[in-house]
Amino acid sequence: MITNRITANLITTMRRVVILLAVTSILSSCALMRPRPAYLAEDLVYPAPSALGQSLMVSQLIEVQWQGQKRVLPAQLEVTAQGVALAGFSSWGTRLFGLSYDGQKITHDSIAGAELPDPKYVLFDLMLALWPLDAWQHTFANSAHFKDWRLVDSGKQRQLFDAKGTLITTIDYQTQPPLQGTITLTQHQLGYQIQIQTLTEDA
Repeated sequence: MITNRITANLITTMRRVVILLAVTSILSSCALMRPRPAYLAEDLVYPAPSALGQSLMVSQLIEVQWQGQKRVLPAQLEVTAQGVALAGFSSWGTRLFGLSYDGQKITHDSIAGAELPDPKYVLFDLMLALWPLDAWQHTFANSAHFKDWRLVDSGKQRQLFDAKGTLITTIDYQTQPPLQGTITLTQHQLGYQIQIQTLTEDA
């Protein structure tokens, strides 16, 4: 009798495990089948480098809070009419990532194990903070993914909304012009925050 009871309990437990695994598999499949939102798509859009209206070469200190961790890294940003180049370094000078944008395509590299958001998103955010509002409006209007997105500028803050009105990004400026103070960018959907402090600027 005891053996039969143990066997019955074991069978019941195994059935529950099988059901749980099946449900988990179904939920995982649904998550994989769910279409990625536009801000995770490979075809992020960027204004032309020349749309900034000036050339820049700045050294910056970027603080990234992502996945429960905080990293502070020196960065170098260069903007000309022909392109944008961004490089991030560790505190001891090791290059963590490099990225360039020529107005048509982006090339980038990063070292393995660098626990940072994708550099393409970092560049998107940086340009979102610095490029003029009309440059972004023109860029969105000519993109299939982003044509109904809105960038709202109230002077000391910018907010990016998707086509459904969901808040994607908030950018807070300590001062105007932005590079003279700290820029705080919060990416609400991808779950990271970036603070940008400009150390030196050559315009």
